[in-house]
Amino acid sequence: MRFVIASLSLPAVALAQPFPIVRIADTSTLVPGTSTHFKLFNYPSAGQGVVGFSGTSSTILNPGIPAGTYRGSGGALSIIADTTTPIPSGTGNFTQFAPGERFGPSLSGPDTAFVGDGAGTSFIQRGIYVHSGATLTRIVDRATPVPHGAGGAFFNILPPTLEASHLAFVGWESNNGQRGVYQWSAGSLSSVADKSTPIPGQSGTVFTDFGDCALSDGVIAFSGFGPGGYSGIFRTGPGGSLTRLYDTNMVVPGGNGGSFAALGRVTHDHGRVAFFGTGGDQNGIYTDLPGSLTFAAHLGTPIPGRPGLTFSSFGRVDLSGDIVAFIADDGAYFWQDGALHPVLNPGDPLDGRIVDLVNMSKDGFEGSTLALHVEFTNGSSGIYMATIPGPGVVVSLAAAGLFFARRRR
Repeated sequence: MRFVIASLSLPAVALAQPFPIVRIADTSTLVPGTSTHFKLFNYPSAGQGVVGFSGTSSTILNPGIPAGTYRGSGGALSIIADTTTPIPSGTGNFTQFAPGERFGPSLSGPDTAFVGDGAGTSFIQRGIYVHSGATLTRIVDRATPVPHGAGGAFFNILPPTLEASHLAFVGWESNNGQRGVYQWSAGSLSSVADKSTPIPGQSGTVFTDFGDCALSDGVIAFSGFGPGGYSGIFRTGPGGSLTRLYDTNMVVPGGNGGSFAALGRVTHDHGRVAFFGTGGDQNGIYTDLPGSLTFAAHLGTPIPGRPGLTFSSFGRVDLSGDIVAFIADDGAYFWQDGALHPVLNPGDPLDGRIVDLVNMSKDGFEGSTLALHVEFTNGSSGIYMATIPGPGVVVSLAAAGLFFARRRR
């Protein structure tokens, strides 16, 4: 792993927040190994005390300009791969790292999995790669045959989730229509579920599409779709079996008795899940952390730190331990033990600027580390790491009113 000093300035800590928010990189940071600054960042992911992200020195999709995937914790950035890195088992160097899709990497200890692109003879090389130690390994690319496919190779590949030497992702063929959730373990690629897989609990039907997936303790949770607008959250079990957890036949918690219309953006950790769900009369962020399904936040829930406002839109969600972190109404929040707390709201001061909106990736929260992409009202942006305090600290801060000592918007 190469270490490069990304900036001569010290990392910024947001003292206005009730817990540290540290700058990892922003648009004043030099792209490691170059004399140009970052201009565009993909959404970041979190490890224990470290943040991973991809960034580029251009605001337009321009293959070949300085770009790469990096890790950092507030000081030097380490280069995982960049446009000087040869593509393993491919041709030439990487040219970009999915800047249009804003794909984030996935971190597992010192290892990093990411989506990288390269120049091809007839189409862009795209693949999933894992950086481990000094080794960069191709897991799958557009030359890899799709398991259970009709002989075609992968065309579209969504960002992976990595745990030790186990990796999961959603991908599909271009010509033959096969699509599914796939896993890679110990050098072997296999299908978890695809368009030939029966939907658990739905007699005589097979999956028609898939949303995304998450990996924890060797178990894969994913969102899947079926005929007639059906969707649900599923989990792998022993021997490759699948279990349906929640679906569109179930009543929305906290609603007016209506059922879910769609479920997706799933995450899970140690047997518990969180996801985004919509219904005829309600939608929001749902979790079974308490032991049964409930909502962490939904339409009409007061936004913490923004008096008089209620949630109206929801983005990414991630789960770690007993905390659900999520993006909603352009801010970042977390739910723990039935209580909501703000991490960063639009209008908050941070790093000498005013926050405009916040985002994160599907692997944006791990342990106490929350990785955030922040855009500011002056047009600049950056990658930041927030450290979520333990339960006792949260209670003390809330009692002291420090969670709400914010600039309002």
